[in-house]
Amino acid sequence: MAEVIQLDNSADRTATAKAAGDEFVQDLERIINDLNVADGTSLGDMVKANLDMTEAETRYNVKSGIPGKASKTVNDAAQRIKQSAG
Repeated sequence: MAEVIQLDNSADRTATAKAAGDEFVQDLERIINDLNVADGTSLGDMVKANLDMTEAETRYNVKSGIPGKASKTVNDAAQRIKQSAG
């Protein structure tokens, strides 16, 4: 089952985006550490690292984009309410 993410308020959205960034940094550090081996790095290892970085970046873009889109939706709604009220 998919993880439920709370985006009800700005603090939830900020925390969700921060968690996505923290996870992305951890993924990149793991990938870099896997490449920093004493016996050298093969072309296959570098291709795998490149694919791992692409996957990590995609995961980050999705996870950080969701709270960003929620914030934009809230701001857009607030602007429409403000325009209709005034």
